[in-house]
Amino acid sequence: MNIHMLKRSFTQIMTLSLPGVTSASAAAAALGGFLTERGRTDSLVLTTARRREGDEGADWLSHIRQGSNVAVYMGVQAAPEIQSTLEEAGLADAVAVRIVSNAQRANQQIVTCRADRLADTITRENVANPAIIFLTQDRPAMHARLTLPMRTAPDLSVVA
Repeated sequence: MNIHMLKRSFTQIMTLSLPGVTSASAAAAALGGFLTERGRTDSLVLTTARRREGDEGADWLSHIRQGSNVAVYMGVQAAPEIQSTLEEAGLADAVAVRIVSNAQRANQQIVTCRADRLADTITRENVANPAIIFLTQDRPAMHARLTLPMRTAPDLSVVA
């Protein structure tokens, strides 16, 4: 159920939307990194795996190239299609896959895998939406000279 449906169904509930923080930003922070990183990725594409019946899917594949980071919203059910598209394009070995489910929530889950194991990994690890699937192709020349460690996200939990 989305926020618009909730507003129509429960008119007594007051809602507030805060611009500026996307799920992809929260997921990147959960990974301890950034949406773009100097020397690794300089472009970001936000796309969705969900579509209306009869609509053509988003052309996210054309955006995957060296230095790109594609954040796929709501991609859990489309994982087999995402995996086969990457394999057919010959990108299964070139693209790093990181999945963040329920970013910045108590039940947050982070999973990484190879592109050719995406569907199996999501099933095995019981990953559920809401999730962001990051498909990243680093710049190999820069990456070879500059290895950026995966950062550890700060613990933002409140201790009572």
